[in-house]
Amino acid sequence: MARPTPEPTTAPTSAPLALNPATEQGVDLLWKFQLRKENAALLAKLEANEKLIQDCTIDSNRHFQEVNEKFATLEAQMQRIESEEKKDRQVTENWTAEVRSLKLKVDGMKDSLGMTGESRSSCIRAKLTLDS
Repeated sequence: MARPTPEPTTAPTSAPLALNPATEQGVDLLWKFQLRKENAALLAKLEANEKLIQDCTIDSNRHFQEVNEKFATLEAQMQRIESEEKKDRQVTENWTAEVRSLKLKVDGMKDSLGMTGESRSSCIRAKLTLDS
């Protein structure tokens, strides 16, 4: 069975509700209290957010500083390694040039002595025999 729907009641919009001065003062105090309460809650949230932002900023700056220090350390290590590599390359080049020079001297001595491959082998065998 269907119930009859009540008709909506509408407040009169043409004339404001007339309140006596004591009631008006009470309503005014209630609104002021409510606004102060809401204002305090909003200020507390704002201060909490500002504190959070400040903490995040400090933390971010600290992490940024740590990363910069690590980066500087890595750059210094990379420069040290590159310097060592350059020195090693130079030592290798000097050693290779010295070996090449010694080989040329040995070949020149062999040629001046007239040693062939077979006579060199016999000299080496004779030396090994003498050493043992």
